[in-house]
Amino acid sequence: MPLGPGANHESLRKYAIEETYEVVDAIDSGDMDELRGELGDLLLQILFHAEIAKENGSFDINDVIEAISAKLLRRHPHVFGDAVADTAEEVLHRWEKIKAGRKATSTGRPPWTASRKPCPRSPAPWRSPEKPPRPDSSGPT
Repeated sequence: MPLGPGANHESLRKYAIEETYEVVDAIDSGDMDELRGELGDLLLQILFHAEIAKENGSFDINDVIEAISAKLLRRHPHVFGDAVADTAEEVLHRWEKIKAGRKATSTGRPPWTASRKPCPRSPAPWRSPEKPPRPDSSGPT
């Protein structure tokens, strides 16, 4: 999947944000055809970023898939292991406990002490009518 010269994570960042908000809009509208299309657009952004990382020697899409698979197995032992959770509250409590333990060990600090960046603002103020870049270019088409 060739990307144009100059394409990088930073230059494509705004498109990942825009596609994410479009997924949310489709969910809010209840339009499943629109949601299907927007999920595809968001997946394309993930593929673009994985390709850039592959070209940089950082990771590839298989590494992304392996990471999320491992995370699902680790965080959902009631589905993929022997743990038992009879209620949604038990599932949530277990998930938070597992996530908290992992964050504490990876940073050396409890997860609630880590600073979190706020979510990006809605793309509406800066959204342009331009389309996201095609796979063979680095800019809007």
